[in-house]
Amino acid sequence: MSMFREKELQLLNKYYRSGKTECVLVYGHRRIGKTSLINEFATGKRVVYFAAAKANASDNLKILSKAIAEYGNQKLETVEEFSTFDAAFDAVTDLAKKNKSVFIIRNLEYLCDADETLPAKLKKYLANDWKDTRLVLILCESSVSFIKKEVLGSKCVLAKSITEKIKLEPLNYRESAEFHTDLSAEDNAFIYGITGGIPYYIEKLSARRRVKSSLITNLFDRNSYLYEEPGNLLRRELREPAEYNTVLTAMAEGCEKQGEIAAAAGMETSQCNKYLKVLMDMEIVEKVDPVIWKSKRSGRYRISDSLFRFWYTFVPRNISAVYSGRMENVYDDVVGPYVNDFVEPVFANMCRTWLWNHMEDLPFKLSEIGEWWRTDPDSKEDVSLDVLGIGPKVKKCRSYIIGSCSYGDEKVGADELESMKEKAKAFAFDDDICVYYIFSKSGFSRDLKEEENKGNVKLVTLEDLFF
Repeated sequence: MSMFREKELQLLNKYYRSGKTECVLVYGHRRIGKTSLINEFATGKRVVYFAAAKANASDNLKILSKAIAEYGNQKLETVEEFSTFDAAFDAVTDLAKKNKSVFIIRNLEYLCDADETLPAKLKKYLANDWKDTRLVLILCESSVSFIKKEVLGSKCVLAKSITEKIKLEPLNYRESAEFHTDLSAEDNAFIYGITGGIPYYIEKLSARRRVKSSLITNLFDRNSYLYEEPGNLLRRELREPAEYNTVLTAMAEGCEKQGEIAAAAGMETSQCNKYLKVLMDMEIVEKVDPVIWKSKRSGRYRISDSLFRFWYTFVPRNISAVYSGRMENVYDDVVGPYVNDFVEPVFANMCRTWLWNHMEDLPFKLSEIGEWWRTDPDSKEDVSLDVLGIGPKVKKCRSYIIGSCSYGDEKVGADELESMKEKAKAFAFDDDICVYYIFSKSGFSRDLKEEENKGNVKLVTLEDLFF
């Protein structure tokens, strides 16, 4: 894990060496690797490691008292139980005055639920008692929505006391593939599409030679961790998980526009909007806009959390087979035929990431890469491009990289290039520079390869993305 979090580890050590009192916030998706990062950072240092529980203040004070008693890995003979958080924080002050120390508070939300005055107390100690102690306070939390609302918001008392905010992001598709270097590019793309680059999920999936067997064992078994994870997360953070279930199911079935989602979920648009906003705060859902011609109505809502997207795509429709333990028998009929459709938008994201990573090899630098769509004014049908990169504007001329991403089992032919050129006429003028890329899982026809030889298009395979 440390090989993927070296930058964050160096940042924590930088503040440890600063010689000043520091407050560092470490947050991110559940199971993303916060524990591994913090544990590695804490190795060899004098640490008060306080993992708050979902309990009242009295119980959390007992846990904190024990953590203070264990400072410096000393053997426990007696544990002084502090009756208030001020008394416990005073004890931390005494320790930090003697030696450079680290005070780690995990599950910050639980602690604030137990005592809502905690943020103000921490602010006070950082500004006064701990100011000249060289203490490093690390606040760690998995609930991104809580951090946004209660810690980093403009009205939050603790926000200005935080020296550094470290948000751990998921691994990218190439980093994720490092867990399974013996698997094919297709298997690794599928695994990435399911786990979203969350290290713990990748490890829990335990995919080796047969990804199908791993899925049946870990995602279609009611007693497995990955099967239970989406429901556990919703129940942990939401009061009305059933309503959110309905919204997510509608989105997994292909609804992207707010009105479509509301109609499929059987609720008013205003009510649906409330649920979508909460899911976006939790980073389970995202609103995506086209790269150009953005407007209030142009955005589309999608499930951005990969495990949620897989679960809601395949589990509800096959719940009878899951409960009866028949997924082994029906997998090839109810999951297998739809894998390409599931991975295709993931593949498109991988292709956009590949372009960012190969910026030096592109004909021009890009300021933005995304996707594009519009409703054709004549046919009233949606017209879209998987990749649209915006390059520099020279005088009145724009530069574009236009891409298509195919995850089907057929080779892509030259007609796809002609289709892309036709779509580009909607936004590109005759003098604009348009460079075309076609990405494909299954390769390219001879006539399309001839177009590449003529310099009319750049062709990239799934395997190319991993090198």
